[in-house]
Amino acid sequence: MQPPPFSHETSADFEYDLLFCDSPDTSALSKEDIHVINQVMSVLVDMKRADVVDLSHKENGWINNKDHHNIIPYDEAYSLKAF
Repeated sequence: MQPPPFSHETSADFEYDLLFCDSPDTSALSKEDIHVINQVMSVLVDMKRADVVDLSHKENGWINNKDHHNIIPYDEAYSLKAF
């Protein structure tokens, strides 16, 4: 059974929407982009939301910006420990 194309989820501390797509348009992505996406998905695929949150809170991007609620700079992605 396939998931619906849209799902509204609620957890203990927030709400979020999930969007599903069987064939996303990846034409704007390079092979390297797709490889990186697949690597990230392979790490996160079996994790629960709380596990992903815990993992992200070990990253310098979170640690260096959490006290002032700053947006995490894009270049922090180059120093991710989990990937």
